[in-house]
Amino acid sequence: MVRGRVQAAVAVLVAVVWLAGAAPPVGAAGSVPATAPTTTGRPATQASPGPPADLVVLIGFDGFDDEYLGRVPMPNLEALAAEGVIGRTHAPLLPITNPSFASLVSGAWPNRTRNLAYWWDKGANTYRGQTRAIDVPTIAEVLRARGDVVGAAQYFILQGNGVEYRDPDALYTQPGGPCSRRFDDAVAMLRGEPVDSGGTATTLSATPSLLAVYCDDLDSIGHAEGAESPNLLTAMVELDQQVGRLVAEVEAQGLTDRTTFVLTGDHGMSSYTRTFGAPMFTALRDAGFTPQFLFAAGQSVAATTDVVLVPAGRTMMVYLAGDRREDPASWALLETTLASVEGTLRPAPLGALLFLAGDNRSGDFIVQSQPGWGAGILPPAGTRGDHGSYSEVWATFVMSGAGVRDVDSPASILHVDVAPTIARLLGAPAPARAQGKALTQYLTA
Repeated sequence: MVRGRVQAAVAVLVAVVWLAGAAPPVGAAGSVPATAPTTTGRPATQASPGPPADLVVLIGFDGFDDEYLGRVPMPNLEALAAEGVIGRTHAPLLPITNPSFASLVSGAWPNRTRNLAYWWDKGANTYRGQTRAIDVPTIAEVLRARGDVVGAAQYFILQGNGVEYRDPDALYTQPGGPCSRRFDDAVAMLRGEPVDSGGTATTLSATPSLLAVYCDDLDSIGHAEGAESPNLLTAMVELDQQVGRLVAEVEAQGLTDRTTFVLTGDHGMSSYTRTFGAPMFTALRDAGFTPQFLFAAGQSVAATTDVVLVPAGRTMMVYLAGDRREDPASWALLETTLASVEGTLRPAPLGALLFLAGDNRSGDFIVQSQPGWGAGILPPAGTRGDHGSYSEVWATFVMSGAGVRDVDSPASILHVDVAPTIARLLGAPAPARAQGKALTQYLTA
């Protein structure tokens, strides 16, 4: 039973009580589906007996903290987990949306994807926010290279990295709005119906081997209201119903026996009521530094600045700039000053975190928040939520369906294991330069 599995996971991971047992899936009722494409997204020439799956449905719920599990019954998610795996997945540090999703789809940490969020580009002397650029192949690109058809309903990190607007073989849509609209597109793709892709009605040329769908409802609520908001419970019920819709459509198309569902969050979420950005600025100035915040697109660093502060969720990226970079005493003073600011954890030199921070552009020091604190400049009006520190590195992971074992113990994986596992399920090579591995311990073959 999934109740026992989630309770075991909670006991090991988060000490949260599961509120209800497994129940039959409750998908939304609908009309008889249109006939799906008669061809398949997988090339006809395959070695017998072939891989376990013809289709992997990849669902990304932004901000689905693993500690949310058990707060409210999610019968469709429970039903999947009852026959597969449930647990948590470890994001890169810093756990920010775009770098995290880049690792999920490529199997590589940021030191290879080079997808970094919120940093100072010293060469261009400009602030950089988030980007969809990935320097290594994604699982979608691997599948397209062998001739498969893929589709993505607002799974944004794949745009330009395996899927495009108006491409019937590698189709991307971005309907915006509530989660239900993204699942509308995913269901339509499975039915072989046209979807709005960049203003053009486009139909997938065949049943895809990878269908990805993304929602950010949990992330939006968590940021606005904190990780304990009761509105998260309502959103989780709705997201579970959307999962049920997609599971029901796979069954209606006769694809259940050859379909694997992989559902992940990208990062966790922590509440805060205070921020240390402004006190840090003051402490640095009082210590004799000339600090400057970077937080807006196009911002550059003044010639007189010697400490650059870049807020990144619940973490502050700190760079020593100018002539003081050559002064050992300035490095020591900077570290001591950062450590003295209330609400911060001890500043970590970047080199100590490169395995997971993964990118040498991330700052000279990475300063994370203590519980209840954020790294913003101004304190919030009430409780808010954010991520970006090690406290938010864990997110939810569920895998079920073709080729997946029924596992009782909770899973604990890495983001970089997801893409190689999808490749293994579909009989494709893992993305080049992937650092993760296929989760063979959870697979039947």
